[in-house]
Amino acid sequence: MYADDLVTIFEDALSKYGVLVPGPLNDELKQGLISRKYDLQDEAMIETIIKQDRDELLESFIDALDRELENIEPDDYLNSEEGMREAVRLYITSLEHMINFYYNSLVGKHFSST
Repeated sequence: MYADDLVTIFEDALSKYGVLVPGPLNDELKQGLISRKYDLQDEAMIETIIKQDRDELLESFIDALDRELENIEPDDYLNSEEGMREAVRLYITSLEHMINFYYNSLVGKHFSST
């Protein structure tokens, strides 16, 4: 299932900050992803992102997290419950931005073809 793969990508991204994601947060992230109730088209795009654009998802999330951490001590913040919850929120937001990008690209291609 895509949720497990997305959790792995999340863990990989946070490992760049030297942070280990606690198991309960992984479960919370997985449940958060499942509770979004993505439709079949979204799930297909998520699978494509995982297979083809994993690095772009990582980069998007890390950029968003770096902006969040600009005025904060990263180690303290990312090791706090508040910081980890914010990281989860930013990650899901990054994923959804990529899904929207795929939709816009597909719709744009569909209507621009002659």
